[in-house]
Amino acid sequence: MYSLLKKIRQVKKGVSFLVIGLFITILFVFLLLLNHLRFIKINDTYKSFDNNSEYSLVLNKKDETKKYKLFSYQNYHFYGYGIKNISISYQNVLLNLEEFLKKEYLNIEEFFENSSLMYSNNNITKYYYDNCVFIVIHLFDNYNEVIISSN
Repeated sequence: MYSLLKKIRQVKKGVSFLVIGLFITILFVFLLLLNHLRFIKINDTYKSFDNNSEYSLVLNKKDETKKYKLFSYQNYHFYGYGIKNISISYQNVLLNLEEFLKKEYLNIEEFFENSSLMYSNNNITKYYYDNCVFIVIHLFDNYNEVIISSN
């Protein structure tokens, strides 16, 4: 009788582990599906994007006003003052600026052409777009710094 109860307890433990494992697997598959649907939505939304499209910039700010390296793209190195991240919002879909440029929805020159030119001399060009100021410093032939700050 005791061995029978022991075997029933072992089966119950096995079933409970099976149920927990099944739940975790279903949750994992569901999260993968959500991520895939988000990916499809982004790709479908940005297929219609061109350099005449209306978009806005979304800044994730930091409390500090130190200079932080955000990312590099081609020979442009992006830095932000008090900015953690910068994203493009188009048709209510957010996409990180780095990913946006790397997927070539808009090249870097078109991105700056869509901005308002504020100032330009030999090495420094200052642009304004939406709620951001972009200062492009041409230091060397293959090295440009882009400093981003909010108004």
